Amino acid sequence: MKKEFLMMISTVFIFASYFGQDKNPLSEEKSIKIEYSGQILLAKDTKSNIFITFGGPGLKIQSGKTYLIAGMFPSLKYNYRYDINIDKGPLSPVLGTGLQLCYKKFTCGIIFYSIKNNWHFAPAVGYKF
Repeated sequence: MKKEFLMMISTVFIFASYFGQDKNPLSEEKSIKIEYSGQILLAKDTKSNIFITFGGPGLKIQSGKTYLIAGMFPSLKYNYRYDINIDKGPLSPVLGTGLQLCYKKFTCGIIFYSIKNNWHFAPAVGYKF
């Protein structure tokens, strides 16, 4: 029993080492490509809010240098007509959702924000770096 087990282990080891070898030693090595991309957009709604939006997670469909993103956009909301008795301050974080169309380094989007249970529509333009 011990000889059969040793024979099976050695056979598996030999086949694994044979098939694990590179057939063409001069082939190009595959490298891992790490890419960093970020984006900043400015958006303005019909109220007195301006949003500084940063690109967040989303689904990306790409065709050449143009791509469409459906995703979430973490933002900072600046209200330039805030009332100190009602609002906590002029600057607050908010999360938006929407579509973004990018071409090379230029980007534009249609973003919706939920502020105090009301949806605010804000078109945005920005730059991708």
